[in-house]
Amino acid sequence: ATLPPRPSDSEDSKTTPRRCQMSIAVICLRIWLLMVAALRLLSVYLGFFDLPRFRNNIFPKQPESVTELYGRTFATWTLLSSILCLLCAVYITQISIYLATLLSFLFAFLHLGGEYVYFKTMSGRTAAAPMTIAIISVIWMIVGLAVFI
Repeated sequence: ATLPPRPSDSEDSKTTPRRCQMSIAVICLRIWLLMVAALRLLSVYLGFFDLPRFRNNIFPKQPESVTELYGRTFATWTLLSSILCLLCAVYITQISIYLATLLSFLFAFLHLGGEYVYFKTMSGRTAAAPMTIAIISVIWMIVGLAVFI
């Protein structure tokens, strides 16, 4: 005669696929956040050290409106958001860091959208990449609230 499976064994076999899927999803989001943080560092460099390229690459429709102060302010804000992405990648289950990172992507999307649509300082080409990254991140992190937290 064989013994029936222990309740803990049968529970583990039911939850193992979900754990595996969750860990893959967590790893993918962590990698995404690390890549976004690295990409943001390029804007930090441009804002602090290469203002002419910053003006022409990010705000080509009105480069004259981008002052040195704005370049440094943008670089500082972007550096902070890059650090936030790094923190979220490391501490992804910390709800306060997760939500702050999610909101930073939402604010970035709204800011860039305003610059493109309302203020007309950005071209569609220069707004497309950062706005796409921001909206993908917002959607992914909203969906992730149910999975990760």
